[in-house]
Amino acid sequence: MKTAITTILCLATLNTCVSAITLVAAQDTDVYQYTGSRTGTYFSLNTTPSDAHALKSMIQFEINETTVGFSADKVGSAILRLYVLAPFGERESFTAGDINVYTQTQAWDELTADWNSFVEGELIGSFNVAAHSTVNASAYVEVDITDTVKSWLSGATSNNGLILRTPTTSTGASTAFASREFEIGRASCRERV
Repeated sequence: MKTAITTILCLATLNTCVSAITLVAAQDTDVYQYTGSRTGTYFSLNTTPSDAHALKSMIQFEINETTVGFSADKVGSAILRLYVLAPFGERESFTAGDINVYTQTQAWDELTADWNSFVEGELIGSFNVAAHSTVNASAYVEVDITDTVKSWLSGATSNNGLILRTPTTSTGASTAFASREFEIGRASCRERV
């Protein structure tokens, strides 16, 4: 059973009576560059900088007037919220650094995605992941994706989701985020918009 706790997209409308909705990712996956295929990780989305062993992640939300209940001109803000997982087991070597968020320009499917599925569009924003190795605790990170969501809702661009990756092959955070399948009793940790 999948729960809705990983990536969060929070949308607030411009009405005088402000309302907010939270969407959970419809699909997400990460892909390992060396093998070119999905990692098979069922609870996390990973990013790692490397020339040959990089990890990138994709997230997609079902965003249309039917699912959100209003049009693009009513969107006041849209925030992508990711839950950064604390280091554990083999992931004890997390490193702090930046993660960039891009639009994904090609349709994809989480069950068949491979390295060639990543087709980056516009850089939307970035965030810094703190050094969890010293804190040893999980935390949330957020990035504003308002313009992208408005573009999806208006039909100006296709909603093929988002890409999370390090800024270069040699810099950036090596970290994991809770995926939509993250099921340790914490549905509130999944990615959301």
